[in-house]
Amino acid sequence: MALLFAGRAITRMWGWEFKQETYAWHLERLRTRYLTFKGILENPRFHWDVENNILHAPYDAWVALANPFADSYIKRGEPQWESLKFIFEPNEEGRWGHGHKIDSISR
Repeated sequence: MALLFAGRAITRMWGWEFKQETYAWHLERLRTRYLTFKGILENPRFHWDVENNILHAPYDAWVALANPFADSYIKRGEPQWESLKFIFEPNEEGRWGHGHKIDSISR
C-alpha cells in the first residue's frame, strides 16, 4: 500500500509515467538521491547555495566523500530536494508527506 502511494505521489509530482511493477525500482533510485544529498548537506565542509542550486566545497572534501553517487552534485545541487524530503522525511506526527496535498508540490 505504501509503495503504491509513493508511486502515485511520484507520478503526480513529476509527471513521470511508469508501470506499477517498477515503482519499487524508481523509489529506490529516488531514495539513493535523497540519502546522498542529505549526507552531503550534513557534512560541515559543504555549503549549498539554495538560490543558485550549487554546492560549494573544497576539492579535498569531494575526494574524502568517496561516494560515487555524490559526483553528480559537483556542479549542481539537487533540483528535486523539496520533493525528495516530502517523500522520505516524516512530519512532526511521524507521517510522511508533511501533511501537504501531493498536488501542491511543484515539479
